[in-house]
Amino acid sequence: SERLLGMDQLRSELLSHARGETLEVGAGSGRNVPLYPAERVRRLTLTDASEGMAAQLRTRAAAARMPA
Repeated sequence: SERLLGMDQLRSELLSHARGETLEVGAGSGRNVPLYPAERVRRLTLTDASEGMAAQLRTRAAAARMPA
């Protein structure tokens, strides 16, 4: 599992440095959305080529209330 490999911690650490206008390509289901620092990310743009993933992404992004 990703948790056992430390991926959750790695994601949190990497995304803590995001700021300003941020683009995530291949955002999948939006698993990273809650990890972006809302106080520093002014605008978050998320995209995914899969319509199924994009639908999940829209739901998760709306719940996170990040500026889009």
